Amino acid sequence: MAANATKFQTAIQLVYSLGKGADGKDKEKAVKFSNVDVSASDDDIYSVGNVLASLMSVTVTGIEKIDHSKIVNQ
Repeated sequence: MAANATKFQTAIQLVYSLGKGADGKDKEKAVKFSNVDVSASDDDIYSVGNVLASLMSVTVTGIEKIDHSKIVNQ
């Protein structure tokens, strides 16, 4: 039998820098926006991520797409 994955949830995560910590390493934090349409294209998600980033008071260093899928054996 073959396993099949079905995407059921997508989110956008914006990563931003908090600067350097006491240990000299970069510190980052992220904010996640859930309930994104699972059929949204990567270009659409990137565009929305840029719009959201422009509304934030911090400098966004990365836009991430998070997909959750359910895998079933058929």
